[in-house]
Amino acid sequence: MSTIWTIIIALIAFTGMIFVHELGHFMFAKLFKIQVNEFALGMGPAIFKKKKGETVYSLRCIPFGGYCSMESEDETSKSPRAFRNAAKWKRAVVLSAGAIFNIIFGFILFIIIVSNAKIVTVPVVDAYTDGSYIAESGILPGDRIVALNGSTVNIYQDFSFYMDRIDGTKPVDVTVQRGGERLTFSVMPSKSEIIFKFNENNVVMEEYVNDRLTETTVLSYDEITAADAKPGDVETISRYILGFNAASKPNSFGATLRESFYRTIYNAKIVYISVYELITGKMPINQAMGAIGIIDTMGTAARAGWLVLLMLIALLSVNLGIMNLLPIPAMDGGRLLFLLVEAIIRKPIPPDKEGIVHLIGFALLIVLMILLAYNDIMRLLGA
Repeated sequence: MSTIWTIIIALIAFTGMIFVHELGHFMFAKLFKIQVNEFALGMGPAIFKKKKGETVYSLRCIPFGGYCSMESEDETSKSPRAFRNAAKWKRAVVLSAGAIFNIIFGFILFIIIVSNAKIVTVPVVDAYTDGSYIAESGILPGDRIVALNGSTVNIYQDFSFYMDRIDGTKPVDVTVQRGGERLTFSVMPSKSEIIFKFNENNVVMEEYVNDRLTETTVLSYDEITAADAKPGDVETISRYILGFNAASKPNSFGATLRESFYRTIYNAKIVYISVYELITGKMPINQAMGAIGIIDTMGTAARAGWLVLLMLIALLSVNLGIMNLLPIPAMDGGRLLFLLVEAIIRKPIPPDKEGIVHLIGFALLIVLMILLAYNDIMRLLGA
């Protein structure tokens, strides 16, 4: 796929997500009789405008972004229909609606994606992995894993996420559902190693569990991502596993809804955990991805097929919604925080002072976007 098509797909996806976001603000503002002056798709000078009632609907020349402009968002007004004169709970709903619409949009996309699968992988022990310690733990095939070190496991992605963050030198507390009771077992993680040996005409993949060879597979160079590999190279991927093959069950309408709902929750949870790990330094800033990296990833996803592309858009839509709810100035969550403070002190916060805070927050967000763009470029250049 050409770079131009990748950019077009990314712009359509971003514009769609932003449209959904602003539509949430717009619909609830209209529902609560708050005056909406303009509903715009895109930024910059308008290339199309149409006024219907009190609202101007516009399409702007930069196909990125959009906004729902309500009366007196950032200044005082005597109009009874001004945003700042609406009841606090109504303002809170309007501010939250954009993010909630993004999350719902992601949920709908997950339904489309999951409904195309004939089977659904579930966190149920189907069989033990050769060489692993789980067989000695008391956990039996058919047990459903419902918690890992106290963290709830609803879908298989939850299990994988928590396993990637365990300390492989310590036992893991695994809670399972067996019949009508819940049981907790202490299981020592098993070390899994996959070693790729690059030969002249093929690649030999050896899989080890606790230093025991469990499987050998011969692959062609076309079957793996090995652009920089050459004959004689050896690459090793190490991680810790619990040591079982997960069960699968036939998909159904109920299974699709359940899986889609918990995938939405799972991706919302990842946003909060990732932000926390960035703030605490557990995740280096150079691992975060900006707009350039996302566009490149969209190109890769589009080449893999429409379901993979929809998956990425669903993830981004949920991420956009959750990020907007964080208490960061210039974002919906920052405005909600000011609304909470206003409710606590029982008097309105001067719009000019609130505006200064949001302006500073916006400037910091621009700096962060530039930093992430730099990281993306360095990553693409292989630096």
